[in-house]
Formats: sequence, C-alpha cells, structure tokens
Amino acid sequence: MTPEKLEQIEKIRAFYKLCEVPYLYELLIEEAITSEEWDFMNPDDFDGCTGAPELHYDGYPFDCLVHDFHWKTGRGGLISDKIFKDNMKFMGRSKSIIRKRFFAVRTAWLSYFKWKHKFAGNVHELTPAMKMYRDIKGTF
Repeated sequence: MTPEKLEQIEKIRAFYKLCEVPYLYELLIEEAITSEEWDFMNPDDFDGCTGAPELHYDGYPFDCLVHDFHWKTGRGGLISDKIFKDNMKFMGRSKSIIRKRFFAVRTAWLSYFKWKHKFAGNVHELTPAMKMYRDIKGTF
C-alpha cells in the first residue's frame, strides 16, 4: 500500500470518527478502504457518486464509496442497495435524493449490472459487514 493511500485511509478514519459514524457503517467503510479487490483512489474503481454531481462534497461520500465497492467487487444487489439507502439517510441526503438514487441503482442493477457481473463471473459472497447488516436488518 502506498504512503499516499495510507494517508487517505487515516484521513477517512479521522473523519468518520469525528462524524460519529455508527459501528456497522464504520465496518462497511473499513472493508471498502482496506480491500485489496479494488482501489478507492483509482477513478476507474471509485469516481465519487456516479452520475450524481449533487452528491459530491469535500471528502469522501461514504454512501457512494461503500456502494461502489460492493458493485465493483461483485457484491451488488438488493442488500448493497439497501445499505446504500441507509447510508444516504445517515449522510443527511434529502428524501427526494434518496428516492431518486435508490430507484436509479435498483433499475440499473436489475436491468444491466446484475447480468453483466453474472456473465463476467464477477459474483462473490457477501462481506462480513454485509452479512452483519443483513442479520441486524433482517433477511431480504
């Protein structure tokens, strides 16, 4: 891991401690920023909130970061999208933005990305934090 990436990880950790991010969301963020399956600093892996300039701000949009991690590493789907929705609520997104973005990701997943990942063989087991989320929030 490069010194630049380590520095960014420490900044992210300091920010989510400052914001009092709930423990479960902290675990989800940790998985995304420490994973060797993708690189959140690489714009090919994480480009912020895809197609949603209204969600960009200084720092990392954790809701989008975690969601992109799940989708890029073959863990997209309903649980990932529900996590995204809950994270958007925590981040203080407006109800209209939450509805629009949730509808957009569900539509995109079901109509295209689910099949793209399936045919490419990019379908993987849920991460431990995703399983914990599922267990706490209930089965889907």
